Amino acid sequence: MTMNKNNTPMNKGNTSIPCARLLLLLFLVLAAGCESSNTKLRVFIADSLSRPFKEIKKAFEAKHPDVEIVQIPSGSVLCARKITEQNDRADVIAVADYMVIEQMLRPKYAQWSILFATNEVGIAYTDMSIGAAQLTTENWYEILSRPDVKVQAANPFHDPCGYWTELCWKLSDLYYNVDGRSIHDRMSDKCGPPGDRRSDSQHLLRLVELMGGIDYAFVYRSQALQHNLSFLRLSPEIRLGDPQQVDTYRQVSINLSDVKTGEKRQKSGDAIVFAITVPTIAKHPELAEQYVAFILSPEGRAILTDQHMVVTNPPITYDASVPQALTSLVIRRSKPETG
Repeated sequence: MTMNKNNTPMNKGNTSIPCARLLLLLFLVLAAGCESSNTKLRVFIADSLSRPFKEIKKAFEAKHPDVEIVQIPSGSVLCARKITEQNDRADVIAVADYMVIEQMLRPKYAQWSILFATNEVGIAYTDMSIGAAQLTTENWYEILSRPDVKVQAANPFHDPCGYWTELCWKLSDLYYNVDGRSIHDRMSDKCGPPGDRRSDSQHLLRLVELMGGIDYAFVYRSQALQHNLSFLRLSPEIRLGDPQQVDTYRQVSINLSDVKTGEKRQKSGDAIVFAITVPTIAKHPELAEQYVAFILSPEGRAILTDQHMVVTNPPITYDASVPQALTSLVIRRSKPETG
């Protein structure tokens, strides 16, 4: 034992503590160096793409071990707002409505888009949902209107599934022509004010799965099947998933007025089509194009199909400015008139 300048004992064994700290610091520095060696590709995705794109991520990273895909899911509208309002940089953005790219990102943040999959709105539930044994395509709105039944839909200001759902209710009024209170008003009351609903449809699935959560949720068919939930497939005229019914879908529209943000806009019915692009602010545009090309490749499309997505065959673009690396994977068509 030695003495310090105050003549108090000092244990020589304490010298091992600084050494341990130095070793720990060296380890952290080396670990940080290894982590930074991978190129990070930031991908904003619609929440409904979480499961299929998780499998896309695994497959792409297996082919590109020096790349890390950083996937950030949220409602498609929120994905776009992160870019336009929060200056958040994305290398790729994939949304559940191609019009999100058309209306929110062009021309400053996007110069092209590719339509790669379709979907449809329906009702997810379990055997424990109240009234499930009696539920049919002809009486679902009666079952869901019962006072003891809990129903939810997504926030239409954050997630396209929210406004697709409201449009589905509007189409249901045309299709069923019920007496008395409209289906749209009944479901709106059941789900509460649009701005107060869950921010995205992925949250709704967990509530349906949770014992004592909710009985029914309006979600995409792919999501319900991915979660092994029962799914009531609605009539083609109202589910917004049949390209042959586009003229029918465009007969309805909704006015969205968010009291929290003051946002006001109109949304017309249309077929649900998912789209993808590389924003103009992408940090790694060439790598992002490779990632998109993988999604559009036979292997990527097989993954999407396995996750119950209905892929467009072949993928479609309306733009002449699609990068050369992608032109052989898509077919170009004239842009349709939108309502």
